[in-house]
Amino acid sequence: MILTDGKQYADIAIRTWNDDAQCYSPDWSNSFYDAGNLNHHEIEYDDNVNTAFNVDDIDYCIEQAMDMANGRGDYDEPSQDVDVDVKWLQGVQVLPDV
Repeated sequence: MILTDGKQYADIAIRTWNDDAQCYSPDWSNSFYDAGNLNHHEIEYDDNVNTAFNVDDIDYCIEQAMDMANGRGDYDEPSQDVDVDVKWLQGVQVLPDV
């Protein structure tokens, strides 16, 4: 999922490793960040149209995912099989509302 604080954009994926299947689960970042309750807008990035979800503090959101994976802060136990992947996006174009 793509998060933005209006200044920067990050594509964040949260997946869980499945030892039995030897692969990662589908990305569940939408669930972690409760995307259904976030305002959003359409963007173009890398010749694709995507949805960017608005947050107050993108760094805080990333820190929360990392804390969850590493068992820090609000999270008592590390989630050893969880992978948090963050890709900072450059050259994002906000599309006009239709």
